[in-house]
Amino acid sequence: MGAKKKTSNTGKNGAGGKGVKGPQEQEKKAPSKGGGQKARVRHILCTKFSKKEEVLALWNANPTTDNFKDLAKQYSEDKARSGGFLGEQPKGFWEPAFEQVVYSIEVSSDKPGSNGVKPKAYVGQATTKEGYHLILVEARG
Repeated sequence: MGAKKKTSNTGKNGAGGKGVKGPQEQEKKAPSKGGGQKARVRHILCTKFSKKEEVLALWNANPTTDNFKDLAKQYSEDKARSGGFLGEQPKGFWEPAFEQVVYSIEVSSDKPGSNGVKPKAYVGQATTKEGYHLILVEARG
């Protein structure tokens, strides 16, 4: 939310970005300029890189949305412990670099495809002044 940091955007399991606005800022936010696009997002916040890497390894062992929710409840250092849920917000809501991750990683799904293919969940990563975020997008549209 302060000074901008360099980030990388590497896609599946490794996108870069910036942070999330607090509840007070959410209420004061002006209407979106995103043309109706919204994203439903979860995140895990870790203040230490080593902790983020530990959580990422646990998620990679079982890359599902349900596991991400459980890990968020157990490990996220964000004050909101609701499975890391940040809500469904319009494009333009998050800081630009954080939002870049939200709109660049694939949407996760825990529903098997019609061909029976195992569902996939994807996590992007962002570094902010608050710490290290693991980001999962549940829906976009």
